[in-house]
Amino acid sequence: MMRTGEEYINALRDGRTIFINGEKITNHVDHPAFRNSIRTIANLYDYKIANPDKTAFKTKDGKQISLYWQYLLYQKN
Repeated sequence: MMRTGEEYINALRDGRTIFINGEKITNHVDHPAFRNSIRTIANLYDYKIANPDKTAFKTKDGKQISLYWQYLLYQKN
């Protein structure tokens, strides 16, 4: 199952603390240093869901997953 952009963003809200130049950042998801890049990645997750014919494949058991994993799942030993 592919996750949505919202699921990606919510997964990042896990209580981690980041320091930037000695400043403690507790909400990095909405911090100006990360906000735009996080939203860009979230948009890519949403694009994958909206365009599965271009960005996903079905496994042998019928699950739809990202093309990122295709090589790892089906590589020849």
